[in-house]
Amino acid sequence: LILLVRENGKLVSRDEIIDRLWGKGLYFDTDNSINTAIRKIRRALGENPEKPQYIETVQGKGYRFKGRIPAAPKITPPPIDTERPRIMLVVLPFENLSGDPGQEYFSDGLTEETITRLGKMSPNRLGVIARTSSMAYKRTDKTVARIGEELGVDYVLEGSVRREPNRIRVTAQLIRVQDQIHLWAESFDRPPQSILDIHGELGAAIAAQVKLKLTPEEQQQLLSPQRKKQEAYDYYLHGRYHWARLTPVELFKAAEYFRKATQCDPEYALAYSGLADTLAAAITSEVPSKEAFPEAKAAIATALELDPDSAEAHNTDASIKFWFDWDFDGAEAAARKAISLNSNYSLAHLYLAHVLSNVGRHEEALATIQQARVLDPFSLISNTMYGQFLYHAGQLEESIQQLRATLDMEWRFWIAHICLAKSYEQQGMYSDALAACEAAGEFSGGNSETLSLA
Repeated sequence: LILLVRENGKLVSRDEIIDRLWGKGLYFDTDNSINTAIRKIRRALGENPEKPQYIETVQGKGYRFKGRIPAAPKITPPPIDTERPRIMLVVLPFENLSGDPGQEYFSDGLTEETITRLGKMSPNRLGVIARTSSMAYKRTDKTVARIGEELGVDYVLEGSVRREPNRIRVTAQLIRVQDQIHLWAESFDRPPQSILDIHGELGAAIAAQVKLKLTPEEQQQLLSPQRKKQEAYDYYLHGRYHWARLTPVELFKAAEYFRKATQCDPEYALAYSGLADTLAAAITSEVPSKEAFPEAKAAIATALELDPDSAEAHNTDASIKFWFDWDFDGAEAAARKAISLNSNYSLAHLYLAHVLSNVGRHEEALATIQQARVLDPFSLISNTMYGQFLYHAGQLEESIQQLRATLDMEWRFWIAHICLAKSYEQQGMYSDALAACEAAGEFSGGNSETLSLA
C-alpha cells in the first residue's frame, strides 16, 4: 500500500512490485503473492474490487492508487540547540568511481572508516553523524543546504574513490552548509597498504578549516599510522558491508568475512569486535544461543585484550552482557566506557538507553536515546527503540506515533512491527496488533517472537 501511495497515482507494474518488495531472482509464486497482498489491502480499506475507490487494476500491467489520504507523520531529529558547543559534520557516502559495482563494499567501508576516525578526533567538540544516516544520502540529488537542514550539521564532507589493482585514489572536499562555500579539497593517491593513513591528513585539514584546535594527545591519535594487513582489512570491509543489512542471510555472510579477517590477522581487534557484534545481532534471527554465545564471548574478550581503548569493543561487550548474560550493571558500565572513549558512537548511547529502559529508569533512557538520534537521525533501530522505550515508560500514544513514523521510513523493518504490536495490544487495538504481528512474521522470515505475541 505504501509503495502505491508513494507513486501518487502513477502506474506501478507487477515487475516493479516484485523488485521493490522481494528483489529480483526469486523462484516462488510472486503473482499469487501480489494478488493476495492486493486482496488484503482492499479488505482493509473496505473496498469493492468491482468498483474500486482506492486501488485500480490496470489489466496486464499493474496497479495505481486513486484515493487521497492524510500525510503520514515524519521522523524529525531531536531539536538541535543553536548554541550547541559542538560543531556538527556529516561524511557523505564516497562515490565509487571504479566502474565496478562489486567495489561498493570498499567505497562504503571507506566512508564508515572516515566517520569512525573523524568521530574519535575530538568528540567533545566535533560531532560526526553516524553511518546509517550518512548512507541515506547515497546517490542523492539533494543540495548541501537541504542535507544540512535535515541533519542539523554545519559542514559536509563529500568525496569519491577509484580503486585500481596497485593504486587507490581518494578525492575529498569540505563544504560549509551556511553558504555552500567549498573550504578545502584534496586528492590522495596511495598504494592499497597506505590508504588508512589518509584519515590523519583528512582530519588535520578539517580541524584547521573549522577552527578546531586539537590537543597534543588528539593530534597524536589522529596521525598515528594504521597498520593492518590489506587482505584482512578487505575482509573486514566486506563484513561491515553485510552486517549493515541486518538480515539473517547477510549476518551469516558478515560473520564469515569477520572470521576470515581474524584468521588473516589474529591481532585485528575490530574484526573480533565485528564478529561478536554479528553473533549478538544474529540471536534475533533464530540462531541458537548455545551456538552464538561461546564464540561471541571469546571474540569480544580477544578484542578487548588487543585494544582496551576501543569504543567499538566496549560497546560490543555491553551488547554481549545485555543479550547473553542479562548483566545489566555490567552492560551499563561497558556502554558508559564506550561513550567516554568516543561520545560520537551512537550505538553506545543506544545500548545505554536500552539498559536504562529495561531497569525502569525511563527518563534517563529517553534522554539517552535522544543522543543516539541526534548522531543518527535516520537509524531504523534507534528510532524503533525510541518507540519501544516510550512503550516501557507507559507513553503508549507517543509510542504508536513514533513507531508508525519509523515504518514510514521503511515498511519492512520487522522489529518496528513487533514493538508496534505491543503498544497496540496495551491500547486494546487487537486487530491492529495481530496485523502488526503478521507483518513482523512476514518480513523477519518467521521470527518466533511474532508467534508468541499473536
